[in-house]
Amino acid sequence: PPQQAGAEIRRGDVHPIEWAAPEKPRSDEELAFLPVTELSALIRARKVSSVELTKLYLERLKRYERPVPPAVLAYFGLAVGHSRNVREGLKLCLEALSQDRRNPNIYLCLARLYILAKSKKNAVDVLSQGLRVSRKHRGLNALRDGLGVRQKVPIPFLPRQNAVNVRLGRAFRKIKKKPGPSVALA
Repeated sequence: PPQQAGAEIRRGDVHPIEWAAPEKPRSDEELAFLPVTELSALIRARKVSSVELTKLYLERLKRYERPVPPAVLAYFGLAVGHSRNVREGLKLCLEALSQDRRNPNIYLCLARLYILAKSKKNAVDVLSQGLRVSRKHRGLNALRDGLGVRQKVPIPFLPRQNAVNVRLGRAFRKIKKKPGPSVALA
């Protein structure tokens, strides 16, 4: 039912407009100029994939000699890694990183792909590099916290499993968790 002006809208009351998906155009040129509403209907009907559309737009940028923004290339690499081939996605993200080392979102895409490739060590390394670029980046910090990055060992020349390192690490963790004494101002 149509919404009344000024009426309160609750989350469950809003529904997407339903219509039949249009036919996929025969040429890529026609597909590139379809309105977003029709493109989304084609994606929902699985007549075209988001990766296919993104590849089409990237090819058009290259054809008209327009530079592909590195962040767009990184997100495309992430999409390719999730949908088809992680190795190809990593290659695209590394290419984006070589073009722009100051964008933390590129580091985030690359770290997510390393996690997808089950390479936690590389993901942690990339996250720490990205956090050097932007210490307060929400996505990088959230991913790092989710991975549970180990703290540095108290005595670096001893192995992590050494009893002295284990006990010192536990003691330091307890000290960090304890709240400091409250100072009352008089």
